[in-house]
Amino acid sequence: MSWREVSSDGVVRTSSGSGTTGRPRTRRSCERFVAVEIELRTAFLADRAHRLDLAPWNAALVALSLVATREVAAAAAELTGAVGRFAELVARSPKTREDLREIQEALAKGQLRFVNAARISLDHSQPPLDWQLGGPPAWAMTEPYAPDPAANEPA
Repeated sequence: MSWREVSSDGVVRTSSGSGTTGRPRTRRSCERFVAVEIELRTAFLADRAHRLDLAPWNAALVALSLVATREVAAAAAELTGAVGRFAELVARSPKTREDLREIQEALAKGQLRFVNAARISLDHSQPPLDWQLGGPPAWAMTEPYAPDPAANEPA
């Protein structure tokens, strides 16, 4: 007989009678993603190099890969690809509004896919979400801070 318990710190544990297996990896991966996304967005908008230490992100991915279902791992890989593309955009010049809009959409889509894959892997009765909570903000919230297209045109 197996059962699941959610502790006060949000860690899901599954027991099958032979001990408890911690499942904090999904939560840790989400926390790392948020930190990476915020730093990349901030660096992009400030037109500066990012100051990321990618070791925690990579460590969270490796830990996740130890227990993740195939679907969760695929969603994490998709999200990681979007993060890599965003890091490349931050390093590139000139930066455009369209670049930022496209990468934010890819990050939001990847995050939602990851969240839904993780939810289903933790509890098959969980319906998928069709909206995003946290992560990259909606474009309307970022657009006022995005690079002005006219600023990249020669005077």
